[in-house]
Amino acid sequence: MLENKVVARAKKNFRDYKIIERFVAGLVLTGNEIKSLRNHQVSIDEAYVLPQKKELYIINMNVATYKFSHAGGLAKTRDTRRRRKLLLKRREINKLIGNMKAKKYDLVPLQLFISSKG
Repeated sequence: MLENKVVARAKKNFRDYKIIERFVAGLVLTGNEIKSLRNHQVSIDEAYVLPQKKELYIINMNVATYKFSHAGGLAKTRDTRRRRKLLLKRREINKLIGNMKAKKYDLVPLQLFISSKG
């Protein structure tokens, strides 16, 4: 059985925040972003999650430009810190958004991994 491959950890989030609950969420990435992720060219140290239009987005996660990208000049102008959509079940999203509003919780990433499924 294959294990999950941890790509990045936000160690200061464990220190700076009290962890109440953990969720595993998918992430919408482009082809070049997943290649950079597999090369560990990603940072989640300054990332956080915000709700927008009943969806959750990770903000300020830096995914470096893939150096072998065939897009050439377009790769250099790509925003490495763009917002990326999190993939969760609707009831999990509603629960998280409700807690963020009612209890003034912050939602931060703790680690980023590539699952054994790919």
